[in-house]
Formats: sequence, structure tokens, C-alpha cells
Amino acid sequence: MNRIKILVCDGDPLFRDSIADLIGKEPDFEVVGIVGYRHQLVSAIRSLAIDVIVLELATSDLYGFNGLEAAIEVKAARPELPIIIISNIEDEDMIWHAFGFGKATNFIVKQHYMDVPQAIREVGKGTASVHHSVSSKLLKRMLQSFRVGLKDRLTPLQLDILKRLADGQSTKEMAEALFYNEQTIYNELSKAAKLFRTEFPYVEWLQLRKQRSGQLAEFAGQLGLLDA
Repeated sequence: MNRIKILVCDGDPLFRDSIADLIGKEPDFEVVGIVGYRHQLVSAIRSLAIDVIVLELATSDLYGFNGLEAAIEVKAARPELPIIIISNIEDEDMIWHAFGFGKATNFIVKQHYMDVPQAIREVGKGTASVHHSVSSKLLKRMLQSFRVGLKDRLTPLQLDILKRLADGQSTKEMAEALFYNEQTIYNELSKAAKLFRTEFPYVEWLQLRKQRSGQLAEFAGQLGLLDA
């Protein structure tokens, strides 16, 4: 049987030994290294045959070890190596950065460390999924990032028109307030609808007509694009 070769990296010696012991009891795993410092990690990924890294994410150098920086460094040197991060940090930004910059394969809150063996097996099968302890926060941040990107692609005028529509103004009232003719208002709404249609091709009603302008504004509001 080909066992999955695992490197354990943790600045806390007590937890490091505990997680290595937990993993080492599994018959299909082999702990090939246990390290607690950054230079040891760098040396290990260069010299050892490793299939998966289990990395504790630290936010300080209390033990001479910074988990996020280490993950970034590992991925730069060995981009094919999966990294399962465990941490008692549940900050949304840290989780987002771990996946985005550290390219983590999974992130498990430390109190769920008993789930690490299952996460390793999923990685080995190529079916890794985000652990339930962080999935809701990661999804929230992904949606936030998507909204920001979409909002940046709408012009200030288009956002203003959509907000005014949501507040109940008619296109005629907007044209007078903004010193545009009414056709310009319709043109800007058409451009906004085209952008939404590109991002949401499965939303059938996104074929803008005058009577659907309010629906477009409602949709923008549901996406959080009209928030201050």
C-alpha cells in the first residue's frame, strides 16, 4: 500500500506532537517530518518526499514561525504540494488570505483537528473540500469580493440611476434631476443590464425593457451593489 507522506509544521511543540501522533496512527499515512521553524520547513520541502503539508497558521513569530508566510513560500517552491492549514484563528481576512495568497487546499479550525485525517484522505483522492468550520466565512468573503468587482465595473452614473430607481424615482424625474435627457437614462440602464447579463447568463429576464427597469434596480439591490 502506498501511504500518503505528510509533513507536519507547527510552532507549538505540544500541539505539533499531538497532531503528528494523531496522523501517525492511521495505517495509510506516513509522517515523514515534524518541524517547528521556517528554516526547517524550507529544508524539508527541498529534501523530503512529501504528498501533503499540515501547517498551523500563526499570526506572530512567537516561535520563529509565521504560517501564512510559510504557505506562500512553500507554494512558490513547490506549487503542486497541497497544504491543509489548521488554526485557532477564525478571522475572515486570515482565512481568505490563506486560500488566496497561501493557496491552501483546506483550512480547519483547531478545535476540529480530529477531522485532519479525513481532510488528508480527500486530498489524496483529489476530492478535497472546504471544511465546514470555515466554509460560511469563506463564502461570505467570496461574495463580498465578487460584489466589489462587479460594482467597480458600473459607472458612477449607472449606480446613481439604479439607486434612484430603487428609491422610486421615474426615468423622467431622474433625467430632470441629473440634467440628462430620458434616452440617456435608458442607455445607461441598458449598459448596466448588459454587464449583468454577462455575469448572470442564466437570469432570463435580463433583457432590459422600460417596464423592467425597476426589476433591474431590485436585482442590483439584492446583490448588495447599492449599499453605501
